[in-house]
Amino acid sequence: MMRRLPVCILSILFIISLLPSLAQTPALCFDTLTWDFGTVAEAGGRVTHRFGFANRSGRPVVVTDVVATCGCTVPVYSKRPVLPGERSEIAVTFDPMNRPGRFDKAVSVFTSESGDPIRLRITGRVTPRERSVEELYPCDLGEQVTGNPDFVPSHTYEYNVEKARALVEECGNVGKTVTIKSYNTEPYQTLSVWLQGTLSAIGLDAKVDTMERSAFSDQLLNGEVEICPFSWSDVSFDFGAAVGIYMDSNCIGNSGNYGRYNNPKADELIALGNGASDVEARKGYYRELMEIYMEDVPSVAMYAVINAIAHSNQLVMEDANIYQMARVHWAQ
Repeated sequence: MMRRLPVCILSILFIISLLPSLAQTPALCFDTLTWDFGTVAEAGGRVTHRFGFANRSGRPVVVTDVVATCGCTVPVYSKRPVLPGERSEIAVTFDPMNRPGRFDKAVSVFTSESGDPIRLRITGRVTPRERSVEELYPCDLGEQVTGNPDFVPSHTYEYNVEKARALVEECGNVGKTVTIKSYNTEPYQTLSVWLQGTLSAIGLDAKVDTMERSAFSDQLLNGEVEICPFSWSDVSFDFGAAVGIYMDSNCIGNSGNYGRYNNPKADELIALGNGASDVEARKGYYRELMEIYMEDVPSVAMYAVINAIAHSNQLVMEDANIYQMARVHWAQ
């Protein structure tokens, strides 16, 4: 009996050492966590990959939510319980329209088994479609609704550094740390540095933390971002298309409404504006929308001077989807 004791002890220790690794084994086992679409034609329409998985646990598992990091990526899944040994799938569709170049999109899968999501990823490269003359040289926009510098909302906020510094002192926040989180691409980096200088000027200890889009989205979803600025649009000349993403409550989260703005009246005006064919009627809806938004949300406009849009027949742009001054030239 004494001779077998060490063997028994070793066996018990071996089993115990295996328990943590067994506990960490995910209930859902995916065939693959990544998928490369290769080369995708922008004019070819949406592409879809179905991520297959099996339930390797001994109990039913429910896919409770699937969250994409971009509105161009749409997951489709079932919330029906997946029984032990049963298979199911999550279809992830990517829209390449107006997104030429390399893409890398993440999808987070949440289940009833764990609070930690399973990360799926799709990659590929979009070959650009042939652009029309109007798209390459956006000088005359015709009946499209664009930014109107003549319209100033009733609720505006002045840019007054002295007044802001006095308010910071009054609140006892001089020297308090503020971290500005943003994407590590332009124009976000330029805007972040500009904002850092402004916040420092009013007495705050401002720092900049730039990161990949997927990392920023993760922090946003995890509640690590306390104040989220209003977003901007770089692929649309139409105001309705922009606010339809950034002010619509249906787009809260990673579909574009990062600030989680929610106002039923705003949703109604967005729907009316998108459905109106008369330009003046649309302008009326959007003016009312801006009045509501500016009253609801204190806003200060920020501009990055690296960007420009050629609205003159004396200028040409190398790429209408990249508004960088280095790509704008005098027409020959």
